This record gives sequence, structure tokens and C-alpha cells, in this order.
Amino acid sequence: MSTPLTIGILGAGPVTQAIHLPTLAQMPELWRVGKVMDVNPQVADIVAARCGAEGVTDAAAVIEDPSIDAVAICSPHVFHAEQLIAAARAGKRAALVEKPLAVSRAQAEEVGRIVAESGMTVLVGT
Repeated sequence: MSTPLTIGILGAGPVTQAIHLPTLAQMPELWRVGKVMDVNPQVADIVAARCGAEGVTDAAAVIEDPSIDAVAICSPHVFHAEQLIAAARAGKRAALVEKPLAVSRAQAEEVGRIVAESGMTVLVGT
């Protein structure tokens, strides 16, 4: 059996709590949550504690952590593209990004170019 991939979650709101964490909990052989980021430190800590992860308040603490293999971008939509680009540049293997991927065509084209260059696998949640 292979080692589970470590995922970092950006945004600990209702979608993360009601959908992503319960889903990941059903696949412990594939995934473990390493860090949960939220701008509210209490929310970050409470949600992280539910899955044995570390709560943080800075997206860079997740994105720049070499132990994080993949990210789930569940932050407010205005941050999706910049966080996805940062994750691709940081060498993350994969990302789930909630809709929308970007807030403009130019931003979406930049995301597409950088993700293609990095070889990252990206799934947009709808």
C-alpha cells in the first residue's frame, strides 16, 4: 500500500466542513489533511482539529510547505487564481479549486498557461 498524499485546505468554510472533510475522511488510504487555513484563527484551529491537522491563517503556510502534496482551494473566489498559480509554482501535484477558477478571461488564461507548464492536475469543483 502506498503512503497517502497530504492535502492542505485553503478556506475552512461550510463547503470544506460539510463536503470536503467528510469525503476525505472516507479515504484515509489515499489522503491525509496536513493543514487547514482560514483567516479566522479560531475557525482554522477548530476545523483542523476535526481531522488531526494543523490550523494556520496564512495561505503561504500551506502552499509553501513541501510536505503538502495537493491543495483544496475553498477560499473566496477572488483568491482562487492567485492561490492556484502559487500552488503550481510551488510544485504541488494537484489542486481542487472551487468555482470559479478565475474572475476574468486574462486571469484564466494565465492560470491555464502556468498550470500546463507545471504539469499540475487541476479539478474545478462545480
